[in-house]
Amino acid sequence: MKKKTSRFITGGGMITSLMIIPMFTMGAASPPMMTPSHVGATPGAVRPMVNVQLPNGAHQFKFVIAGLTNTVLTPPVNFHPLTATNAQLKAYGFPARPTSLTELATWEKAMGAWRSAPVPKLTVTNIYNNMRIIHAPDVHNGVEQSSNWSGYFTSSSYNQWDAAQGSFVQPTDYSTSSNKYESSWVGLGGVNSGALIQDGTQMNAGQYGAWYEYLGNGGAGVPEINFNSINVNPGDQMYTYVSYNPNDGNAYFYVEDETNGTSQSATVNLGSNYYDGTTAEWINERPEIGSQLSQLADYGSQGWTGAQAYNAYTGNWDNLGNETNNSIDMYSSAGNLLSQAGNLQSSTSFTDTWVASGN
Repeated sequence: MKKKTSRFITGGGMITSLMIIPMFTMGAASPPMMTPSHVGATPGAVRPMVNVQLPNGAHQFKFVIAGLTNTVLTPPVNFHPLTATNAQLKAYGFPARPTSLTELATWEKAMGAWRSAPVPKLTVTNIYNNMRIIHAPDVHNGVEQSSNWSGYFTSSSYNQWDAAQGSFVQPTDYSTSSNKYESSWVGLGGVNSGALIQDGTQMNAGQYGAWYEYLGNGGAGVPEINFNSINVNPGDQMYTYVSYNPNDGNAYFYVEDETNGTSQSATVNLGSNYYDGTTAEWINERPEIGSQLSQLADYGSQGWTGAQAYNAYTGNWDNLGNETNNSIDMYSSAGNLLSQAGNLQSSTSFTDTWVASGN
């Protein structure tokens, strides 16, 4: 569980998913690193292109965002993930039931708290979560530096991971002004390329919410898409999951508030331009609003648990601490520490701590 070092990370942006377990596939080579320009959907509420009631009482909602169809399904009234078949879990956007007893306990905790998937209401924002790499080492006390990320990521020379998951208690916004933001998310990619799929929660001026986002090489993609039907509150237990199927290009997003039992999922066919499985991330971020980094909201501290990435080659969940992993501390442009990732407390847990808001 040693912290690794490699390079300086800078950039930023900020404010979920029909799911399948990733297939056992060979990953392609990592996409070339590109600095994304912000090309995406116009901010605002998105109305469903179609709302179809299925014969069993489920509903299928389709939203077109920046030319891509985002599909959200809500299950029938008698559905519960603990008693659902694997086919039903896949159909309604829930993480697949693991076969390992260790992962099954985590899955059963999250799914046991589930109560409903509300009618989806989506809003596109102008908030981006992304990262750019400067290929010159700038490491402080053995920890990588970023202008917008704080946390951990796994690192591989090939597309090793198809999914990532993590849990945390939603932190409280202790900021005294409204221009400070923080987002907490799990994701795939973004370190070695512009390709990044992610989902999580955000806060600003005492307001909280859940979201998902997909960014691609060459500036493709959209900023945060809010899942407005999930009512996130400070102190709520959150579960986040994102996956990608290299066989068909589908990305799957899932966010659940285990405290009130509400969840949302979405699936988007993105193709290969959005997938980079060389890294998986567990991040606290100060996002980019429009084209400028925000100040970091005072989130106190946040403990991450269950930090795992699904290995496309072995068909197993890899613990963060059992893989080559990199910790990241967030610094301002003036070189001041803003947010610090603590040492791994176990192979799947660590704590991020706010230090300052920065500029």
